[in-house]
Amino acid sequence: MNNISIKKGMSDYMDVKDNTTIAFGLILHAGDARSKAMEAVYLSREGHTEEALSLLDEAREDLHLAHQSQTALLTAEANGEQYDLSILMVHAQDHLAMAISAIDNAEELIRLYSLVNRLLGNAHPEDNLTEGANR
Repeated sequence: MNNISIKKGMSDYMDVKDNTTIAFGLILHAGDARSKAMEAVYLSREGHTEEALSLLDEAREDLHLAHQSQTALLTAEANGEQYDLSILMVHAQDHLAMAISAIDNAEELIRLYSLVNRLLGNAHPEDNLTEGANR
């Protein structure tokens, strides 16, 4: 089995014994990112733009964790490590792609809902809509 070091934080590393562990990490973090992005859209639709933007920031953090797992795997392979391609890994990569798409779409939808809520007078006073969704 191959060992890969995945950076979980600035100084915290975990050893990964196989790509199954990496796949589950990708699924976990990408799934969390996608869920938070969608929840941010729902919050924005209800006029809670600041909460939506905060949740979108959390989604980006989860996406970053997922991307670190993918980068570790790609780096190991570029360094000559060989792995069997599993359906689980394909599924994990699909989760990552969907999370990236969900965050990109959420940014645009939050921007649109913010504008609509503002035009309809439904924006909450604490919402600062001049920053937009790309904080």
